[in-house]
Amino acid sequence: MIRVAPLGRSVLVQFGLILLLAAAYAGAARTSHLLRGFPMHGLAAQASIVWFPAGIALAAMLLGGVRLAPGIALGAFATAYSVDGLVFLAAASALGATVSAVTAAWWLKRQPGFSLQLDQSRHLVSLAGIGAFVAPTLAATIDMAAAFLIHLLPWREGLVLWVMQWESNALGVLLIAPVVLTWLRADANRQPSASLVAALLSLQLGVGAVVALRTGSSAGALVYLTLALVVA
Repeated sequence: MIRVAPLGRSVLVQFGLILLLAAAYAGAARTSHLLRGFPMHGLAAQASIVWFPAGIALAAMLLGGVRLAPGIALGAFATAYSVDGLVFLAAASALGATVSAVTAAWWLKRQPGFSLQLDQSRHLVSLAGIGAFVAPTLAATIDMAAAFLIHLLPWREGLVLWVMQWESNALGVLLIAPVVLTWLRADANRQPSASLVAALLSLQLGVGAVVALRTGSSAGALVYLTLALVVA
C-alpha cells in the first residue's frame, strides 16, 4: 500500500480544487452564453447579459484565497479559446478574469469589519461596490486592450463591447457571489437578518429585470429563471 505524505496530500487537494474551480468556471460560462444580448458581429457576438463566472471567481477568491487563482485563469483561458480559437485573446481573458477577482477579494478583505457571511447590509454594499462595479472594469479593459492590439475591432465597437462586458461581469457578481458566500458561510444557529434577505431579493429582482429587458431569446430567460429558483 502506497502512503502519501501530508505535503503530497495537500498538493493533491490544492490541484483538485483548482481543477474543480476551472470546471465550474467553464460550466458557468456555457450557461452564460445562452444569455446573449442584441445580435452583433465580431467579439460582441460573444457578449452575454450575465457573466456567471465572474461571481464564481470572486466567491472563490474570498473563500479560498489567491492560491485558487490558477483555476480562474485555466477556466477563463479554456472558455475564451473554445469560442474564438485565438491564444492571445484567450490569454488576455484569463489575465483579466484573474486580476479582476483577485483585486476585488484583496480590496474587500481590507475593508474594516467586512464579513464573508455578509451578515450586515453594509457588507453587501461593499461587495456590490467593489466586486461588481469597480473590479470588472479591469477585466473589460484588459480584454479590449488585447483586441485593439491585434486590430480585431474598431474603437467604436470596442467601447460598446467594453460596456457590455463590464455590465455582464457586474450582474454576474451581484447574482452569484452573495448567494455563494451566504450559503457556504452561513451560521446554522443564526438566521440571516431581514435587511440582508431583502437586499438579496432585491439583487435577484434587479438582475432579473435587466435579463428580461435585454435578453433576446426565451431560452435565455428560462436559464435565468431556473438559476434564480435554485439559488433563492
